[in-house]
Amino acid sequence: MPQKPLPSADILKELLAYDPASGDLTWRHREPKHYKQTPTHSPEALAAQFNAKYAGRPALACIDNVGYPSGRLMNSQVRDHRVIWKMVYGYEPELIDHANRDKTDNRLQNLRAANKQINGINRDASAANTSGRVGVRWDKNRSRWAAHIDTNGLRRQKRFATFEEAVAQREEWERELFGDQPSARDLEEDFTASPPPSRK
Repeated sequence: MPQKPLPSADILKELLAYDPASGDLTWRHREPKHYKQTPTHSPEALAAQFNAKYAGRPALACIDNVGYPSGRLMNSQVRDHRVIWKMVYGYEPELIDHANRDKTDNRLQNLRAANKQINGINRDASAANTSGRVGVRWDKNRSRWAAHIDTNGLRRQKRFATFEEAVAQREEWERELFGDQPSARDLEEDFTASPPPSRK
């Protein structure tokens, strides 16, 4: 899906409510200022129609063709996780990664800014992977578990006696690449407690 710039975080927070603990988006009550006069309807009538049908109900809840919750917002097709990130952090990263690989899990703690390389690293294990863990394989020639990761065209690899050690090494490399977002919990608390900003 082509990524068009989203509305500002302030406008998104006027239109939508986000629960960072559940990851759910709902439509907020709309004011007439969000609508223009049409030949047949006033802004007040259009706002009343919207509120009667949608206010307080799940927003952008359709699953698109690759499994992301999405929907129409201000005449554009958008994905929930990108809207949520913009609402909370105020900017749009190149990509947003779901840490647990569940595209429908938009809890704040499960979202992190990424690039194509990091997003690929966090992909699900392929059918050819017999260990069940991306970046970990059984090296039958050495009878040891191998952890590996590819970064900037180079492969890092270490071998271990146990599967658990190999997984731990892979996870350490992933943390180095992803980095930490220590402010996520604070932002979650602030976002939940703060009322939507007024639009002037």
